[in-house]
Amino acid sequence: MIDSAFPFSDFLSQDMQNVLKKMPKDSFTYPFKELTELFEATFLEIRLYQIWRKKQLSC
Repeated sequence: MIDSAFPFSDFLSQDMQNVLKKMPKDSFTYPFKELTELFEATFLEIRLYQIWRKKQLSC
C-alpha cells in the first residue's frame, strides 16, 4: 500500500465508493462490525476505502 499509484478504485465499484463516502472521517475508531452493518460493505471494502481516504488526506 506504499505505492501512491495503487488502483483503489479498481477494487471498489462507483456505487460502493458513493456509499462509503458517507462514512465518518473518524471511522478508524469504529468497530468494523458496526461499519459493515451501517454501510452494507465487506471488511475489505471498508478497509481499502479507509486507506484510500487517509492517503488522499495526507497528500
